[in-house]
Amino acid sequence: MRKNVAQALARMGKKNVTMDEITVIDVLSIIESLKGKVKRTDKDFVKVSDKLIPALVEFANASNWYWQSQTNKILERLTNRILWDAYENNDVKKISQKYLKILEKSNDKSYLDTVAAIYAWQKNEEKAYHYSSIALDETPKRIRLLLRGKTPQQVEKEIKNENK
Repeated sequence: MRKNVAQALARMGKKNVTMDEITVIDVLSIIESLKGKVKRTDKDFVKVSDKLIPALVEFANASNWYWQSQTNKILERLTNRILWDAYENNDVKKISQKYLKILEKSNDKSYLDTVAAIYAWQKNEEKAYHYSSIALDETPKRIRLLLRGKTPQQVEKEIKNENK
């Protein structure tokens, strides 16, 4: 892996960087950022999500248990950020079934909250209620409001005001 990183970094001066080079560099930089060694924001990751998510899935599948675990955590965090950003900004185009499938497997209740909210926003009552039952305490309320036709912005404003 270090050899790949070294080769990728050596070639970064070229205009045409291969997907393999982007994959290795992005995966390692995300891992380092989560450890607090490199400062990058979730917004940075959202910008490269179309390349990064498939790369992370491939990286996780080809890695040993430790790297699979670490990569899956990163993948879930990034995917959640992308979906929540789309939800908050009412951007239906960014919602992808492949992203939802990634989060559906998570054990993190906040990620399952995102899944439930998106399904409710899409008016998929069965899946919305299923995921709300295993998510955060506030999720059922979020789901009810979305299924009644409120926009994500209205729902989040109402929940925020109640939590004050």
